[in-house]
Amino acid sequence: MHSHEEDTQNVMIYRPAGYEFPPSRGRRGFEFQENGKLVYLGIGRADGSEEFAGDWTIEGSDRVRIKVHGERVQTLILQMVSCGDQVMKVRMAD
Repeated sequence: MHSHEEDTQNVMIYRPAGYEFPPSRGRRGFEFQENGKLVYLGIGRADGSEEFAGDWTIEGSDRVRIKVHGERVQTLILQMVSCGDQVMKVRMAD
């Protein structure tokens, strides 16, 4: 889940769904699954969550392409800065 409170100018921070986030008006996130499948968690109406199916692929040594099935979310390319059990740091790639 996106921990937007911890973002810096260039890096976005993601944490596990069980992390104790401060109150927020919704959060976006990803659930990476086997075989290149994923669930994209978007912010829905009334600040709730909305789930969309999608796919992910590794591109090179540090990039992940995320394609969400649906017209509301554009394809994302994330450049991995670091990834561990409790935090994933990424940049939006061109």
